Amino acid sequence: MGWTFYNSSGQRLSSAATNISVLDIDGATDIGAAIVDADLFIIDDGAGGTNRKTAASRIKTYVEDAAGEVPIANLDIDGGTDIGANIVDADLFIIDDGAGGTNRKTAASRIKTYVGAAPSQSNQAAMEAETNEDTYCPPDLMVFHPGVAKAWAEFGATGTLQDPSFNITSVAKESTGLYLVTFDDDFSDNNHVTPMCPTGDIIEFVRLANATGSIKFRSKSNGTLTDSGCTFSAHGDR
Repeated sequence: MGWTFYNSSGQRLSSAATNISVLDIDGATDIGAAIVDADLFIIDDGAGGTNRKTAASRIKTYVEDAAGEVPIANLDIDGGTDIGANIVDADLFIIDDGAGGTNRKTAASRIKTYVGAAPSQSNQAAMEAETNEDTYCPPDLMVFHPGVAKAWAEFGATGTLQDPSFNITSVAKESTGLYLVTFDDDFSDNNHVTPMCPTGDIIEFVRLANATGSIKFRSKSNGTLTDSGCTFSAHGDR
């Protein structure tokens, strides 16, 4: 005697094959627990119509590699959410410890240690002595290097300071052909050097006197004191 079976919806279950649409998966009882390796699934072996059981552990092997690990090619890094902030010491990276296949976490702070600590800041003494050392020079110390002008400016025949200038407080015309330039930040001594270039038809333009905080110029033409503008720079130890 043959038997005919029906599901809860009244659909006939064949003894030869049952269409997947006949299975009432939605009406089944939920497993109520996490899937474990021993749980079973039904699989069409080779997509040839031969249905077999397979343990959940095989799905992990299929999704991952033979060792049960996720290959790096399977990671969707491009599809991840951006951190949206600067990397800080506490952020974590994944690293293959010793390139032996053991993956571990590492804090971003360790990367700084591996790459090497940032160079330290130079100081005024090292800049002035041109010390051979692995340091960096911040902008505010650049002025202390021997090869850098400590002050520069251009002024007109009337003593008018032109813009721009550097480290110059004022230019004063004391009398005909005599000018006093005052610095913002003084030199450490009065041994500074001042290359200059007068403007106009001036035969003689000389530095009369140096002080730590100023310099005096004299302008002559054919031996007579004559007003003249000048472009100059000052070099020395500041």
